[in-house]
Amino acid sequence: ALAYDQCQIRFICNGNTLFTTMGKGNRLQNILTVYDRTIQDHLLPVESEGEDYTLRGYVSKPSFTKTSRKYQIHFVNGRVITSRLLDQAVEEAYREKMFDGRFPVVFLFLDAEPGKLDVNIHPNKKEIRFEEEDRVRELVAQAIRRGLDRPESVPVIEKKIKQEKTFV
Repeated sequence: ALAYDQCQIRFICNGNTLFTTMGKGNRLQNILTVYDRTIQDHLLPVESEGEDYTLRGYVSKPSFTKTSRKYQIHFVNGRVITSRLLDQAVEEAYREKMFDGRFPVVFLFLDAEPGKLDVNIHPNKKEIRFEEEDRVRELVAQAIRRGLDRPESVPVIEKKIKQEKTFV
């Protein structure tokens, strides 16, 4: 549902429709449908294009974190993967913006030239190796940093003035 936002997907279990995506190319809407609508106000778009790589995605503001990496989802060429390299890029981008033991919400969609990847390091192709690891790490970290530098990533602090009652 997330990797192929142009496809309408309906998830039915025991006759009950658990969710349906519209299939209209709205990746953010699919994320909110599959995961949790309450995260919408906490997500920032990120994107970057290089010669052989294109990155699109959403990351959470530093003020919105989780206790595990469960909400860090990486896709490369439409396939969900686990990647220590991408985890490191996320950590690098958020360094000094979060407490230890907290993790941002991250949905990254990286398209890469197939010749720049080695998908044969794990039997089910869930792990991959990048030919240009430093370049990919920097592309991802810079895109996230640019997203975090947006004004909407900074929490708004409102000062409440306590009015004292006066008695006459």
